Amino acid sequence: MLKNAILEWVRDTAERLAAGEDLSAELPPILDFFRQQLDQIYSDYEPEAPAGAEEIRNTTLESIDLYCRSLECLDKYQVEANPKLLRLAVQSAEEASDLLGLVRSIVSQSQDWISQFSEL
Repeated sequence: MLKNAILEWVRDTAERLAAGEDLSAELPPILDFFRQQLDQIYSDYEPEAPAGAEEIRNTTLESIDLYCRSLECLDKYQVEANPKLLRLAVQSAEEASDLLGLVRSIVSQSQDWISQFSEL
């Protein structure tokens, strides 16, 4: 799943950058790939949500924004080697992952609720 891939990649990349590894050649194409994927997902959720799905839509969009912030922090770190940027990158990716976990939970609960009534 993309969200787990981004979170794990952000954690690994932040550790590598903190250790002083030069990722200037490797980082830009990977950041671009993740940005393209996130932009596509964002555009899928950007239209108004159907009635009752607003919370899922808004939470998903907030999660994507947090992932984008995480990627921006890693990008900025290449110019300004500030350890706070790495911490913010990881923190933002973790928050994004948590929000998507909430979305999965909401969807699962809704599916359970619907299946209970469909059995009646």
